[in-house]
Amino acid sequence: MRRPVLCKSCNNLFLEEHFSEHQAECLRRSSRYTEARRQPPSKVAAGDCRNCRRPLGSSIYAARRTKKSCPHCSKQNHQFHVFYAHPTSFGTSEARQTTATKDGAQSWCCACRSRGDTSGKTTCDQVILD
Repeated sequence: MRRPVLCKSCNNLFLEEHFSEHQAECLRRSSRYTEARRQPPSKVAAGDCRNCRRPLGSSIYAARRTKKSCPHCSKQNHQFHVFYAHPTSFGTSEARQTTATKDGAQSWCCACRSRGDTSGKTTCDQVILD
């Protein structure tokens, strides 16, 4: 007697003698479908932040512009942007005022420019980016 068998992968009924053939095909289709949907692992380019994927050599702001990253410290960290209080840890200059930096903040932190203390730093994975 011919018995119907339910394929649990596709919810179709098959006769028992055809089921094993179908099951193999259904499995192949399912694995191809899964493989096609699988996204490649996210790669971080050399010199990019592991958290935000932006270049470590560029300054970015965080926490509503109360923190700014130092490109020099970030490159030395090799993994994340390194943030300091903005603008107090950077200093300002009228000569540096542009549309992008209206306050004229220096790019590097005071510690990097004068080889001073780098305490009070926070990394990119610990702040909310603007």
